[in-house]
Amino acid sequence: MKQTNIKSVLILFLAIPILSFAQSQKITWDYLVKPGSEEWRYSSYAEKLQKNQPPMSLMNKLTTTELLELCMEYPFNMDILLFNNPNVGISKILKESTCWQEYLKREDALSVLLNEYEKRPASRTEISTDKRRKNKTIINTYFLEKIISESSILNNADLGLQKLLLTGLIKKHEGKKSFPNRYAGYTYYSTLSAIVKVLDNQDLLDSRIINKSEYYNLVERGMSNDKDLEINILNEAKYIIDK
Repeated sequence: MKQTNIKSVLILFLAIPILSFAQSQKITWDYLVKPGSEEWRYSSYAEKLQKNQPPMSLMNKLTTTELLELCMEYPFNMDILLFNNPNVGISKILKESTCWQEYLKREDALSVLLNEYEKRPASRTEISTDKRRKNKTIINTYFLEKIISESSILNNADLGLQKLLLTGLIKKHEGKKSFPNRYAGYTYYSTLSAIVKVLDNQDLLDSRIINKSEYYNLVERGMSNDKDLEINILNEAKYIIDK
């Protein structure tokens, strides 16, 4: 009897570190060529693009949250800033990145994106004294707002989830107003642009609120100088949420 008990305890003792290792193990992968490195400097665009595609065998094992983390580190995300029309930039990024392409296939893509977006309050930029870190946080928020309002993301979400998204966007926009020195131009209007795209996706955009010219300036260029338009868009979104 004693011998049996000793064997049982020994087996349990040996199993504990194995189980702990299995639970704490996280699948990771790092991009092979990064901006600022020597290889990035001397590689062609095609070479950098080819080396920065995670293997499908890895992506299939990742949760949607883990896959989003990998997508957000994609070295070409910031190329969106090279385009006068940010939607053209986003389309190019999504077309060239197998990581983002895989992410868009996930059924919970929007809910995971929304969760990540809500972790980034507008006030977060004021916590850090590092200017570069502040700028990166602002640009990442801008990038998320462009991704989160893509039709390929919205088309797989029901109205209830899109209402939650509208709520999150309104909250973020109100937060941006408190930090005019941090959010200006396209980084300020990106929330309004996203709200308009969500409403438009559900055919809930009232043509009396925004005309074609205003829509183009806000959604395609990310700019607007009409304060009344801003108020009307926010009010319309709040009306749809409460409807």
